[in-house]
Amino acid sequence: MKKRVWLDAFGCDEPGAVLCGAAAALREIDGLELVMPGDTEVLRSSLESLGADMSRVELIEAPQTIYNSDKPTEAVMKKRDSSMIKAMTGLRSDAGAAGLVTAGSTGAALAGSAAFLGRMPGVVFPALASYLPTQEDRMAVLVDCGANVDCRPEALKTFALLGAALAESIGRSDPKVALVSVGTEEGKGNAFSKAAFAMLREMPINFVGNMEARDAVSGKYDVMVCDGFTGNVLLKAVEGGALFVARTFMKELGKAAPKGADTGFVNAAFKATMAKMDMQSLGGAMILGVGKPVVKLHGSANERSVPNGIRQLLELEMSGFSARAKQLLEKTV
Repeated sequence: MKKRVWLDAFGCDEPGAVLCGAAAALREIDGLELVMPGDTEVLRSSLESLGADMSRVELIEAPQTIYNSDKPTEAVMKKRDSSMIKAMTGLRSDAGAAGLVTAGSTGAALAGSAAFLGRMPGVVFPALASYLPTQEDRMAVLVDCGANVDCRPEALKTFALLGAALAESIGRSDPKVALVSVGTEEGKGNAFSKAAFAMLREMPINFVGNMEARDAVSGKYDVMVCDGFTGNVLLKAVEGGALFVARTFMKELGKAAPKGADTGFVNAAFKATMAKMDMQSLGGAMILGVGKPVVKLHGSANERSVPNGIRQLLELEMSGFSARAKQLLEKTV
């Protein structure tokens, strides 16, 4: 198993938190090797102060940074010495690496991945995919969750194929693929979703029809397909809903519990439940359809999310996702 990972720690909300996560990952993941572009003096001093095993870290000088305020395509073309682009160009020729983890600009990560890592055959627009926990204690795949906010219905054909391959790689046999819509009936939705429905029905996947957003975490579906605008709204609604339930539950528990009552077991069960909904614990979003695996962490990545994102990347590489995706894509090219 490849355990060499490129990690881009810059261009996010808190680079220091990502470096804490890098040090934690080196402690927690046996055999992990990190390649980290950036200001090498800053990287070295920070990682050494955190007690990182520097014998397993390779530093690459990259004096520039791509920020969220930069225009993604322009930044990718002009900031060739940025940590993100140095990571992508280095990864392209690094046969021993599993892939890239970055907490930087999502737009730049998408544009850069397509430009420097290449696309899989038949992929025009790479997609972002995220795992969602479900009531059936297994993960479901949401794709696209923010990369392609404006796209044609035809793009969802590729999203469905990539999502099905990802679901298979995490153990779903003949995964159930559904189209996110406003009702489960075939005729529901707007012109976009109706056109996408007709196309997905003809794809070499187990397409089960429309689904409603309220069933996203029900476990009824293995893959949920939509445009990036809809997917991003759905993902953030699930996150926000979980936070609302958490805070409301704890507030009401405080009111309802008798004075002096032992609520330890309730708190333990509650924490275990919320851990399943913690997006930082789930890792990051995966950029699907590009030449090598890329995991995009949240801009507020922290000490927990970095090791989890690296584990997610290693599992993606080990699972044979790329081979499955190419096999499915070849059936339609």
